[in-house]
Amino acid sequence: MRLQPVSASGSAAPGADAGRSSWWLADCGEDAALPPFHGEDHADVAIVGGGYTGLWTALALKEREPELDVVVLEAQTCGWAASGRNGGSVNGYWSAWPKLSQLLGQDRARVVAELGSQAQSALREFAAASAQDVQWHDDGFAVLATSAVQEEALRTLMRNCRGIPETYRPRPMQAGEIRGITGNSRIAHGALFPEGATVHPGHLVRALTSACLRAGVRIYESSAVTDVDPASTTARTRAGSLRAGSIVLATNAWLSSARQAAKHTTNLSSHVTVTAPMPDLVSQLDWPRGLVLRDARMFLH
Repeated sequence: MRLQPVSASGSAAPGADAGRSSWWLADCGEDAALPPFHGEDHADVAIVGGGYTGLWTALALKEREPELDVVVLEAQTCGWAASGRNGGSVNGYWSAWPKLSQLLGQDRARVVAELGSQAQSALREFAAASAQDVQWHDDGFAVLATSAVQEEALRTLMRNCRGIPETYRPRPMQAGEIRGITGNSRIAHGALFPEGATVHPGHLVRALTSACLRAGVRIYESSAVTDVDPASTTARTRAGSLRAGSIVLATNAWLSSARQAAKHTTNLSSHVTVTAPMPDLVSQLDWPRGLVLRDARMFLH
């Protein structure tokens, strides 16, 4: 299985503008780089990709079986790609309940949404136990309507959320409450889901990396995997090869560069805009620090 090597400057690669450090990682300050992989070696589990998926997988494996030899191969530095470049919002699947229940039926949709809630609980517990402040704030997740079409979408959402357990069920937001939070008097309708938080992506990935190292996970940076051989369960880099009992591909968008995965995946990019600090403006708003806001249209080109 050939994998397209992750390049910090190759314009054809997903996230091609990511050669510079992300804002979140730059905000964390410099951190000592981990050594690259080289030579011939073996492990119980090899994980390709040192982002959230790869690091969480490594940590979960060591928690379940501390004796496992787990190796993470990261092309750049941990969190360099999508994990260090997202918006820092933490939310699950209850807001997608109408579509989920339509596609899967209510019983299976509930299983999916509850698994999302369990994942957030695990993240909350990790943040509370971490020696590093990952800036976790639990204040909910709000969906706002910014047009007549979105108002109808919001009404549809509220009509179809009766199957959501009361703990996670949204409540309507009125114009006065929305205006107090956002300072925007033109938004009249919203729905507030009680489950939702914000986190600092850079601090979180640094905390996960530290936790993995303490657990005995071997992490190699600047070690782009160029080929995975399923027959021999071997991951190869330009500087060596790692044979393992199992290989986990946790490469996000780069997985679509593999022929076997390309027809099953679609790359979907999102973009984050970061402003200069605006303390005077923020002080005028009654905006809970961890409240996640989005409008009722999922994607906008």
